[in-house]
Amino acid sequence: MKNKYVHRSKISEAKMRQLIHAFSLDLTATQAAQLAGVNLNTADRIFSKIRMRIFEKIAADLPSKGEF
Repeated sequence: MKNKYVHRSKISEAKMRQLIHAFSLDLTATQAAQLAGVNLNTADRIFSKIRMRIFEKIAADLPSKGEF
């Protein structure tokens, strides 16, 4: 099954949705990994990518006045 959230991902779209849902519930990567049944490193990597995407969206909307 193709994963529409991450290009060339080896985890299913359902597991990706579980990780995104766990991120929105403010669970830790360890808790999310256990919930979704994936490796902790995978959950941590996905959480980092979500955080970076949120930062990029916020930074694009705000005028830059120096370093973050």
